[in-house]
Amino acid sequence: MKAASFDWLARGIRTHRSHDMETNTMNIIVFGATGDIGSRIVAEALQRGHKVTAVTRNEAAFAKLPDGVTPVAVNLNDADKV
Repeated sequence: MKAASFDWLARGIRTHRSHDMETNTMNIIVFGATGDIGSRIVAEALQRGHKVTAVTRNEAAFAKLPDGVTPVAVNLNDADKV
């Protein structure tokens, strides 16, 4: 099976608040960061030098996250917290 290409990640939505034009890095929030697809996105973003915030449903999932990720536990049913 061929590895998925995440070229679209580099073309992500960029704004002056989430993209540093000097270093070409983005601040990326990944919901479901410990799942199969989310964990791959996190790994790719880190490899490309981006700053990653991982949103999970519970703090127990923090142990699954790689170094360099900012973990946040949020009840996704609470719109004010998200």
